[in-house]
Amino acid sequence: MKTRVLRSLARVALSFVAIAAWGTGATAQSLSGVYGGEKCPYKLTFRGKDVVYVQFLEGYGGAVAAEMPGQYKVDGDKVPVTATAWSTVFTRKGDALETPEREVCTKVSDAITLVPVQGVWTLNYRRVVTQEGTPQVFDTRSAPTCSASVRRACGSPIYLVVDTTNQGQYSYATVPPSDPSYTPLVRGSARVARDSLILGGAHPATYSLQVYSSRMHLTNHYKLGSVGALSFGFRSLPPGDSLEVTGEWWFQRR
Repeated sequence: MKTRVLRSLARVALSFVAIAAWGTGATAQSLSGVYGGEKCPYKLTFRGKDVVYVQFLEGYGGAVAAEMPGQYKVDGDKVPVTATAWSTVFTRKGDALETPEREVCTKVSDAITLVPVQGVWTLNYRRVVTQEGTPQVFDTRSAPTCSASVRRACGSPIYLVVDTTNQGQYSYATVPPSDPSYTPLVRGSARVARDSLILGGAHPATYSLQVYSSRMHLTNHYKLGSVGALSFGFRSLPPGDSLEVTGEWWFQRR
């Protein structure tokens, strides 16, 4: 009888140990940072407990088609994610998440600490998309080059100089810093905070940041007034009205 009681107590003790270990493991396995990459149709930003922001891309590395807040949980190597009416289950493979279609989303936020943002960047192209029922799109790849005769809805070379060390600062111009005529159009403070590039100065803004050895992708959300909407060739707005837009910039390191 005494032996059976001791065995029962031992099983109960082991059960509590198992529960405690499971709870600790679940906490340790919570996700943080940004997942995406060249072969991922999403950009997933994990913030805090069970909170994730999902950006749906137009193809690998494409523009952001939509963004939704969602929830997730870690169940062993499975990570179910739900955002509004959309849901899927990722499989954890090391520091990556694999979709049911075998698309791999790698953790890219660490790249921000490993790959310096400092340097000179050339704008490859820029997109501005309105957040409305029928989106209007401005894309420098299909826009005419800016000139004296073409001033609206056009594209021009942009050179971005970023230095986030010490007294961080940035500037951009239409010619590279090596050109004798280099005169910054805008300059201000610059710093990196987790997965964001925060720029100050006359036009402060915070951009979602993805940076690799030779490429950088910036995204932000803002409002356009009537003058701004007209400059991108969008529909005319009544005075005081505004358009919600998503802006994206793809840069190449010089």
